[in-house]
Amino acid sequence: MGRGDFVLYKNVERNFEVQTRQWDCGGSATCNCGAVLRDHNDLIEFSCCNDNLRLGDATPIRVKVRSKGCLSPGISIKKQINGENIDYEVTFPSGAKVAISRNYWGIDVNVYTPRAKNIANEKGLCLYPPLNQDYTTYGNSLRLKLGQSLFNTLPPQVPDNKIQYSKACLCSKKSEDGSHICKDVSEAAFPTVLKRNFVPMSLCDRQKRDVHYSDDLTEEDYQLFQQTSHLQPRIRRDVPNKRGVKEKCNTFLRGESFRD
Repeated sequence: MGRGDFVLYKNVERNFEVQTRQWDCGGSATCNCGAVLRDHNDLIEFSCCNDNLRLGDATPIRVKVRSKGCLSPGISIKKQINGENIDYEVTFPSGAKVAISRNYWGIDVNVYTPRAKNIANEKGLCLYPPLNQDYTTYGNSLRLKLGQSLFNTLPPQVPDNKIQYSKACLCSKKSEDGSHICKDVSEAAFPTVLKRNFVPMSLCDRQKRDVHYSDDLTEEDYQLFQQTSHLQPRIRRDVPNKRGVKEKCNTFLRGESFRD
C-alpha cells in the first residue's frame, strides 16, 4: 500500500478511531511508525517517524496530546521502560484500550475496543475486507487524503450529550442479591495504574516551559532524531611509527630539541 496515513480502526457509533502512519521498513514492505488515538474529543499521537518516512531504528517514540488543553477525566496513559525502548498503554473511559511498543521496524499497535452494534459503522485495516473485495483494494480505500489525517488536522467537536462511557463488572465481587458489582470502567481499571511497573504520564498538552525540570525529551530533542544527519569527511591523522616514537623519547630524555 505504500507510505502514508491509514485508518487502522474506526467506530462511528462510539466516536473512536485509530489512524496509523507507515514508512518504508525494508524492500517493498511498509510498517507502522506512528499512531493517533481518538476517543470523542481527545487525541493522542505516538510517533517515531522521521522526515522522509524511511526506516530509522534510532528514533524514540514521541507522545503528544493533539487535542487542546488536558485530556478528559478518566483517560490513562501509562509507560514502562523495556530495555532501550518504552511500552505505552492507553485506557479510555469509553472502554477502549490501545497498547503501543517500539521495535526495530517501527511500532506495534494493539487495539482492544468494544465492537460496533452495526458492522457497517466500523472499518479499518484491522478488519476483514467486504465480500468480493481484495485486500489491496480495501487497504487503498483506507488511505487518508490531505486534510483527513488526524496527524495534521483536528476532527469536529463531539457534543457532550453524545459521549458514551462503558461499565465494567468485577466478577470477583457480588452484591447481596448475587449480581455482579459494576462500576464505571475508569474506577475499575485505574487502581491498577501501577501494576506491571507502568508509570502514569502527564495528560496535558505541555508547552516548552512545562518541561523545564523534567527528564522527558523536548520537541527540539525529537527533531534531532528525526532529521537526517549530514556527515562530514573525517581527516585521517598521521600516526608515527614505533621507531619514530622511540627516537623522540630518547631525544627528550637527552634534553635535545625535536627535529621533524
